[in-house]
Amino acid sequence: MKRLFCGLASCAAMFGYVRAWLVLAGSRSESPEIFGRYSLPLFVLVLVSALPVAGAVLWLGLARGRVVSILERFLHRLSTMGSLLEWLAFLGIPAILLLHFTGSALIPLAGDDGFAEGLVILILAVVSGGIAAAGPGRARLFGGRACMSICSVLLGILLLEIALRILTPARIFHPALDLRPNIRLQIQNGDLPGVSRTGVFSTNRWGMRGEEPPEDWREWQTIVCVGGSTTRCYILDDERTWPWLLQEDLRRVNPRTWVGNAGVPGHSTVAHVVLMQEVIPRIEPDFVIFLIGLNERGNFDLEPASTTRAYRHHDQEMWTWIFRHSRIVQTAYYLRKAYIDKVPVVGNSWPFRMDTEPLPEPELTLPSDLHDLLIDPDLTKSNVRRMIELARENGAVPIILTQPLLYEDTPRWRSILDNNIHPRDGCISAATLARLVNMVNQDIIDVCVEEGADYYDLSSAIPNSEDLYYDGIHYSEAGAALIADSVSAYLIRRGFIHDIP
Repeated sequence: MKRLFCGLASCAAMFGYVRAWLVLAGSRSESPEIFGRYSLPLFVLVLVSALPVAGAVLWLGLARGRVVSILERFLHRLSTMGSLLEWLAFLGIPAILLLHFTGSALIPLAGDDGFAEGLVILILAVVSGGIAAAGPGRARLFGGRACMSICSVLLGILLLEIALRILTPARIFHPALDLRPNIRLQIQNGDLPGVSRTGVFSTNRWGMRGEEPPEDWREWQTIVCVGGSTTRCYILDDERTWPWLLQEDLRRVNPRTWVGNAGVPGHSTVAHVVLMQEVIPRIEPDFVIFLIGLNERGNFDLEPASTTRAYRHHDQEMWTWIFRHSRIVQTAYYLRKAYIDKVPVVGNSWPFRMDTEPLPEPELTLPSDLHDLLIDPDLTKSNVRRMIELARENGAVPIILTQPLLYEDTPRWRSILDNNIHPRDGCISAATLARLVNMVNQDIIDVCVEEGADYYDLSSAIPNSEDLYYDGIHYSEAGAALIADSVSAYLIRRGFIHDIP
C-alpha cells in the first residue's frame, strides 16, 4: 500500500509540474526573439524547466521495474531532511496563493490559474508522498506541527479580524461598492479651473453623498443617481454636485424630493449591476438615474483576464458570504485595487487636471469599428438591459443619461493626447475618445429604445465648453449646475416630478 501511494503521489507531482510548465511554455515575451515568441532569458527558463520532465521520462525508461522502489527511497529521504515538508506545505502553498492573489503585477505568470494550481498540486503531492514513505511516526509529527500552525494562524486571523472591525466602519451594502457611510473630508483643489479651492466631501448613513434619507421614506419622491466619477463629482463641494443641485431644482416643484448620489469613481455597468442588485431592492426608490458610458472603454472594475476580478465572486455563494463578513478579505481587496491594480486612490485632492499635451507619437492604427477598442460592448448592452430590468422589478423608474465630455472630433483634439485611456499598442487622441464615448452613448440609447426605457441625451444638451469642465471629462461647478438644470427640466417636462396633492 505504501508503494502504491508513493507511486500515485509521484504521478500527481509530475502532473502538477507539467501543468505549471505548460503555462510557462505557452507564455509570450513582449520582445520575442526565438521562435517569434520568447526572449532569450524566457527561452532559457523554459528550456531549463523542461529538463526535469525529460530526465524523469528517461529515468523511467531505464529504471523499469525499480521505479517504485527508487521513488519510495527518494520521498523517504525528503521526509528526513529536517522540517522540509512542513516548510513546503505551510509556507510554499500560502506564498503561491498570495502571488496568485496579487495577479500578474508582480510576476507575469502568477495570475494564471493553471500555473498556481500546478505548483500547489506539485507541493501537495511531494508532501503527502514523503509522509507516506516515512511511515506513521512522520505522519504523527507532521500532524502535530500542522495542528499547531493552523491554530496559531486561526488565532492571528481572529485577532486581526477583531482589530479591523474596531478600526474600520461597517458598510451597509456590498463592501466592494465603496459606499462608505458617515465620511466627512475637507477637499483641497488647488488651482483647478472652475472649482472652488476648498470643499466638503461627506456621505450619509448609506454611504451616498447627499442628505440623510428621510425617515418617512414612502412619503417622499426619492431618486438615486448611479454612475462613476462624473456622478460622484468628488472634488466639488457637497452642495455643488449635480445630484445635490438637481434635488434643489426639483424641490421647487415638490419640497419632499430626496436625491442620493451613489456614484463611485471608475465603476462601469458591471459594478452598476451589482449596485442595482444590492442597494435598490433594500431601499426601493421611485427613480434611478444612470449617468453611464464613459467607463466602458477601460475601467477599474472590469479586467480582461477574469472578466471582472473585482466582482467575479459576486455570483459565487461561498465567496459572497466570506467577502461580506470578513473585514480581512475586504481590506486585502482594497489594498490589491490600490497597490496592485493601480486604481487611483482619492484622498483630499484629485489626481486629474486639464491636460492638452500633444500626441507624443502617431496615433495607433484604429480599427474600422471602434467597438474593438472596448473591453466588451455586448456585455455593456446586456448590463444596461439588466439595470433597467432590476429597476423595474423593484418599483423604480429607470432613466438613462448619456455621457457628455469636453472633447470633440475636431482637428484641435485630434492632435491632443487622451490621458484617460491607455491602450497597450499605443496612444489615442482626445478626438478618438470622443468618438468612442459617443458610440457607447448611441449603443445605450439603442438599448433604451428596445426596452422602452426613458433616456435623456445629456451629451447633446451640454456644450463642449472648457468653462464646464476642469479636465476633459469631469465637470466644473458651472458644468454641474448646467447638468442639474437640464436633467431637472427633463424630469419636470416628462411629468416625473409633481407637486404634493
